[in-house]
Amino acid sequence: MSRYEDYRVIRQLPGGSQSKTYLVELRATRQQYIMKMVNYLEDVDRAKVDVEVELMRSLDSDFTVHLVCTFPDLMGLQLCMILEYCVRGDFRNLIDEFQQLPQSEKLMRGWEYTAQITRALDHLHSHNVMHRDLKPANILVNQDGSIRLGDFGLSREMNEDYYQTIAGTKVYMAPEVHVLKRMDKTSDIYSLGVIIFQLITGHHPYEADSEEAMIDKIKKNKVSELPDWVSNQMKEVIKWMMNINENHRPTTKMVLSHDTVLMSLRLFKSPELQQQEKIDLLNERNRLQDELNRTQTELNRESQEKERAQVELNRERTEKDQEKRRADSALVELNRANTQIDREKQRANNAEELTRIFQSQVETTQSEVTRLSSEVARLNQELQRRETVPSTLQTQLKQTPDPTPNPKQTLLQVTSSPQATPVEEEKKSETKDDKETKDKSKDKDKEEVKDEDEDISGNVDDLAKKSVEKKVDQFPPGRIKVKILSLKRDDGKDEGTSKTFAKILYAGEEKNTRDDGIGETYEFNFLGGEQG
Repeated sequence: MSRYEDYRVIRQLPGGSQSKTYLVELRATRQQYIMKMVNYLEDVDRAKVDVEVELMRSLDSDFTVHLVCTFPDLMGLQLCMILEYCVRGDFRNLIDEFQQLPQSEKLMRGWEYTAQITRALDHLHSHNVMHRDLKPANILVNQDGSIRLGDFGLSREMNEDYYQTIAGTKVYMAPEVHVLKRMDKTSDIYSLGVIIFQLITGHHPYEADSEEAMIDKIKKNKVSELPDWVSNQMKEVIKWMMNINENHRPTTKMVLSHDTVLMSLRLFKSPELQQQEKIDLLNERNRLQDELNRTQTELNRESQEKERAQVELNRERTEKDQEKRRADSALVELNRANTQIDREKQRANNAEELTRIFQSQVETTQSEVTRLSSEVARLNQELQRRETVPSTLQTQLKQTPDPTPNPKQTLLQVTSSPQATPVEEEKKSETKDDKETKDKSKDKDKEEVKDEDEDISGNVDDLAKKSVEKKVDQFPPGRIKVKILSLKRDDGKDEGTSKTFAKILYAGEEKNTRDDGIGETYEFNFLGGEQG
């Protein structure tokens, strides 16, 4: 922390009545500064100084005087403010030097200072601060020609007491401050116009023999004319800022937007500004390089992400292909399974159909068995009935002559069919020898029927194969089927197989056989009764 003893006073500088100003040197570095000493004992003075210090710190920039530090004096009665030292002094010295320049250079430099002061004032106004004491003595100039605004001790709301204590600065105040005792940002603009007028011409625009006369001219707006060599644009800007009606004055933003002011700001580059621009350019280059590095890093990261995404995509595609192949295989297996199921269903349907057919055949067979059983029972009853034929009938049959109309005696077999068709009965004469032969045949038939009766309960197929050779005795009328078992001559000998055909004559109905007729079945009309 700096102390009063750290600085050596070189000389005292002109200052105001409220403070004393010295050019000092820091003993350690031999760097020169401005030391401003203000009263700091009374509360009113203390509050006023604290406001100025706070403003200088908050408004610190390239356009304002830099406050280095503060500390009390040896007695503790005053506050020492160490400020930036501007080598070329304040604007009053610059105005005197300015008059030695050629008119064209004065005009060009006039635009430069107009732009610099307006930019510095805009910095204050953008922070809602009015300088309120803008004059050449409060505008400091550096070695490179850049300016700094200083002395913010009065940068607060004015009152009547303040108005009475600013002797020596009234000639830079706007008309409304003198007439209406009112000050605002446009009042700073008016003061700027007066300063630029004085810079270009070397004299005050309201120049008079006394300060009172100057104030009177200000109130009446009796401003001097600018020289003819001053450009119309410069005249317009100065008159614009010094308009008696504060509502018609421009703002700092409006002045800075003027084409010539903008051009002057671009052209003017002090060594400090150039150095700052170099620093700014270097910082910008570093920033851009950092941004480029970050961008490159981001691009590399994105590229890696893209590669990883591509690998992941390829992996997903491979998995999808594998899934598709598995799905296709599963579909093939499913189709194969469906085909197998269809085959199984078809086989099941076929089996069901076969089962149904077999069941139908079983039922048919069962019906046939039932029918055959009934037929066998009927035959048994018939045999029993025949066994009970009266002996007189048998005797009658024996006595009946056998006419033997044919050379062959036909032996007939009654089939198991329940339908017996009767044929017309023919009476044949029999000789005594034939009768004996027939009796022997009948006895043989009875024995065979008896044997078959014993086997009646056997297998139906076997039963169907069995036959009973007999002569027709007593049957109801209808059709009768006969089967030729053998052909015999009337002498009892079998007919040989060389016989190609035979004739069967029964009850007047004649049928021709194929070949020898053995094993064939034929139907005849049967009229009922006894026929042989």
